Amino acid sequence: MLLSRFLIVMFGALALMVGSNSVASAQYRLWQSLQRQPIIKFSWNCAQTSWHPNSRLNTLVQIALHRNDDGPPRYGDRAFAFDLNGDGQPELFVPLTCGATGNCSWAVLTTKHTRLLGILGGENIYVHRRHGHWPVIVTYEHVTAVEGSLLTYSFRHRRYVSPAKSYAINHGDYDLDVQGGRGHKLPLFLQRAREACESVGY
Repeated sequence: MLLSRFLIVMFGALALMVGSNSVASAQYRLWQSLQRQPIIKFSWNCAQTSWHPNSRLNTLVQIALHRNDDGPPRYGDRAFAFDLNGDGQPELFVPLTCGATGNCSWAVLTTKHTRLLGILGGENIYVHRRHGHWPVIVTYEHVTAVEGSLLTYSFRHRRYVSPAKSYAINHGDYDLDVQGGRGHKLPLFLQRAREACESVGY
């Protein structure tokens, strides 16, 4: 009986380790294109209210707001501009709704041949320019004062999607309370990201 219980516990721990390693491996594969790139980091604080969307952009923002309405506060009135694919036309990251911890849902829109590229979630967004292609985007979601998670969005079928599970981040020295396990430190290539404005957070 004791041996059976021991084996069950061991197999459970092994399954957790394999699952954690598979998530890490999936993230690392997606991050290969980011390792030596100049990464820009921004948050809601960097979104400017001075943008003036045309009617088509405004319509797409209102549709995105309707589909992703998590309650107040609602925005859609500001944007952070960044040229993702190097075509000389900036894409717009528009915060739609934001929570008390700083996490927002973001609409990503093109200004050339206006369309919605997807909805991202997180407090901080990590981007880089990739000429002729749509680059991977990483978001950091605030969970508690000492833990967060990363989501990696890749461009598939003309939209940004996040096929990988979240990657638990631990800013402390103890096991994670909410996500469980030890978690990971924020990857070095994200730590080196250049802040697009002040007060961006992690």
